[in-house]
Formats: sequence, C-alpha cells, structure tokens
Amino acid sequence: MKAVILAAGVASRLRPLTENTPKCLLKVNGKTLLERTLDNFIENGITDFLIVTGYLQNMIIDFVTANYPKINVKFIENKDYSTTNNIYSLYLAESFAGGEDFILSDSDILFSKDIISALLTNNNPDVLAMHRHELGE
Repeated sequence: MKAVILAAGVASRLRPLTENTPKCLLKVNGKTLLERTLDNFIENGITDFLIVTGYLQNMIIDFVTANYPKINVKFIENKDYSTTNNIYSLYLAESFAGGEDFILSDSDILFSKDIISALLTNNNPDVLAMHRHELGE
C-alpha cells in the first residue's frame, strides 16, 4: 500500500503563521502536522510515500529527508500551487499511484492512527474517512 500526501498549498488564511513555514510544518503540541501524518502511516506499515509539494517545498523536502531517512519517499512539485487546488495536486500523483491501491491524505489534518488501520482493514473497494459537522460562520 502507498500513501499520497498533498502538501502544496499556501494556507494564506493562517498568515502570519505560514508566512515562512508551510502549514504542514506548523507544530501542534510539539509535533508538526506532517510528522503526525507520516507517523500514523508508518505505524500502520506504510513506508512508500509520494508527497506533492509546492509552497516552500524545500522546507518540506528537508524536513522529511532529515527526519525519515528509512522511508521510501518521492516528491512531486506542483509548480502551479498558487493557482490550482488539491485536485490538480492529486492529478500530478497519477504516475505514482495510478492503477494501485493508495491512501490519500492532506498534510494538514489531525487524525488518529486508528483511522488508517480502519481504512486498511475495510473490505470495501473504495473507502472514505470523514468527520461530519455543521458549517458555521
């Protein structure tokens, strides 16, 4: 099983926090969002990754290669990150994941490792994990 992680966006709504740091490298309780995502996948036996980068991509590449030297990771740059969205970033991942099962995740979502386990053990051909909530102001 492979994991595709989308990490190209600017996260302009979080400025000034994201002025010099990609959103996925912001820390929550001492760990970056991307670190939490990678750890959750690795704890479920997934070690093949594609990370689609864009905004401040070198920071993401440097972080992953320095902190996760044992995983198999490929990086693809969404050069049009400022004018496209996640669908285009996912399109760029086709050569990596095309024709094979994979788990798709945004790089800036907090979730439990149990979510990955539930996805991997589900017998349905296509599975989606989501949290429903009312949209507010």
